[in-house]
Amino acid sequence: MKQIFAIWLAVVICIPITKITMKNYWWIYGIYAVGVAILGTVAIIINSNNPS
Repeated sequence: MKQIFAIWLAVVICIPITKITMKNYWWIYGIYAVGVAILGTVAIIINSNNPS
């Protein structure tokens, strides 16, 4: 579960930084980052339920 926390922490830290640096397009990155975080969370949950 630490990986999930790390993914979302990275998103929360990166969005304000990109908002400052990119100004106009930060929300596109925000949507992309949240999407990646959701996919990563799902992948970690699947992997933890099915240890291969």
